[in-house]
Amino acid sequence: MALAAVELLGAGMAAVGAGLVMSGDFVRNEGVILAQKAADGIVHAGHDFVRWWMDDLTPIQRGPFIMAFTIIVVFTASFGIPMLVKWHMGGTLLIDRVPPPPKGIFVGDVPPAKFRKLECVNPATGVILGYVPAMTKEEVARRVARAREAQKIWVKTSFKERKQVLMQISRYVLQYQDEIGRICAEDTGKSELDAKFGEIGNTLEKIRWTLTEGEKVLQPEVRSSSPLLFYRHGEVQYHPLGVIGAIQPWNYPFHNFMNTVISGIFAGNAVVVKASEHAGWSSMYFCHVIQEILRQCGHPMELVEVSYAGHSNGTWHSRAWII
Repeated sequence: MALAAVELLGAGMAAVGAGLVMSGDFVRNEGVILAQKAADGIVHAGHDFVRWWMDDLTPIQRGPFIMAFTIIVVFTASFGIPMLVKWHMGGTLLIDRVPPPPKGIFVGDVPPAKFRKLECVNPATGVILGYVPAMTKEEVARRVARAREAQKIWVKTSFKERKQVLMQISRYVLQYQDEIGRICAEDTGKSELDAKFGEIGNTLEKIRWTLTEGEKVLQPEVRSSSPLLFYRHGEVQYHPLGVIGAIQPWNYPFHNFMNTVISGIFAGNAVVVKASEHAGWSSMYFCHVIQEILRQCGHPMELVEVSYAGHSNGTWHSRAWII
């Protein structure tokens, strides 16, 4: 059991090490190799330590080691890893903190007296968080049209410019991860710890992978042909689709929202997310953060939009995204 725990620790260190090698607008591949070698060393050293622990020490002698190990783990989780991540990320966050969504009031962009609204409730406590507008077909179509116009500008950007936007998103997530986790927890009823593990880490890893591999996988791919057709050349080219539509589940509102946004905008598309009726309060905030980052980086805010409606209106949301 103890040996299995040590191997799990080594695998975890490899994953953490791979995530800590980000610097600037690229990832150092040699850092991943070094992280893997370090993880292998931890596993071997751990095997020797466990054998010494089990064979040579009495239960009383193990007490000080357990206390010291606990202190090291707590300190590393609380201070060490966040400091290393920020150091490897480097750079400066360009935008100020985006205020969290207000509670108990209407948070949409249309007055509640004239339009139907969706109630946003914390399922764990029953507390009303706020309201978002239950949009009509025409309102959704207007947001898609705005996104399409913004995409015509965005599609002309370079991969370097798109990487700068993703880097700003990652730095914002790192700096305000506690706030993002709290908002996810309130909108879904999960614990803040669950929100951090399931929302923050996955999103940062998606950004890291896109920064590292995204440009490469979007390059044209040459296809081989028959020797008899030596005078012909074939390749696969990837072009932006225009407006990407995503119907978002409620269970991981931040990661589900960002999953489409990260890959969508990096490939040159605009993204319109149909927020779950059970996660509209947090989705409004996440969209606001992305729009503010786009604005501060000199790009149209309307590139990323969010729409709200009940589950029965998913069909005409899908039709509104048809190019």
